Amino acid sequence: MREDRLPTLSECFYTTCRRFSVRKAQLFNSELYHNDNNGSFTYREMQERVESIACGLLALGFEKKERAAIMAHNSPYWTQADFAIINGGGVTVTIYPTLSLKEASYIINDARCRG
Repeated sequence: MREDRLPTLSECFYTTCRRFSVRKAQLFNSELYHNDNNGSFTYREMQERVESIACGLLALGFEKKERAAIMAHNSPYWTQADFAIINGGGVTVTIYPTLSLKEASYIINDARCRG
């Protein structure tokens, strides 16, 4: 990395995952998420999930600078999807689950998310 620029979010993510690989990155109520991973992810585990999601997006034809909408309540999965979009070179468009179909459609179309 050049000294005259700030690191990208993706670079920060990978630096943190490498530096703290066995530390807890996400803690959550596992009962709300089908006892997934006993309610926690280490940075290494989170990186693996993020990379799997990013690979899935790329396999579907997701391209750099493309916009991807996430419509979901806050959760560990939301964060993982967000980092996957960022690490795939894309831009996250947030859609609040409380929005109407008309409002959500407007945001998705205005942001030019691919359908």
